[in-house]
Amino acid sequence: MAPENTAIEGLGHKFQEARKARGLSIDEAARLTKIRQSRLVEIEADDFSNFPNLAYAKGFLQIYGKFLEVDVTPYLDAFETPGQITVDGYSYLQDNPVPKPARAAASRPAASESGRPSLLLFLVGLGVLVLGLWFIRLILNVQRISPHTVATAAASPTASAGQIIAPRALPADTPTPRVAATVAPTVAPALTTPEP
Repeated sequence: MAPENTAIEGLGHKFQEARKARGLSIDEAARLTKIRQSRLVEIEADDFSNFPNLAYAKGFLQIYGKFLEVDVTPYLDAFETPGQITVDGYSYLQDNPVPKPARAAASRPAASESGRPSLLLFLVGLGVLVLGLWFIRLILNVQRISPHTVATAAASPTASAGQIIAPRALPADTPTPRVAATVAPTVAPALTTPEP
């Protein structure tokens, strides 16, 4: 269902003049409005035949009109949908052959020609299992030994009782004789009393 060309004729020309008056190229207008350049070219050419639905064309006209400050309300009546809605304008609702689903890649492990999982895969899994069990056993042994060793070390001294040597006094150095300065007593002169 195409809009009446007489009703919207000249709208594309108005858009083109408004865009050029602002000094914008079609690429700049497409980038700023986020509308594909090919759609803007079609709108400016008044060609709405390539739009999947006229509702898209109406929406793009409103966006482009607001951007260029062109009043599009008189032209939107040509895009009014009739009271009865059909799937004619909706290309994604029309009958199309159902596409075959893409074949998913096999998510099974590599299999030998006989259809069984390969021996290599089995050996790798067994190796991982053995390493995991060995690691768990190692951790459990460390946890079991660790508290016992700490408790024993705290309870007993580091040397055995047979190796303990009793402390002994070290020989004292003989002091060098010191000459003490002796102070000679000074005798005070006796008091003499005069004889009469």
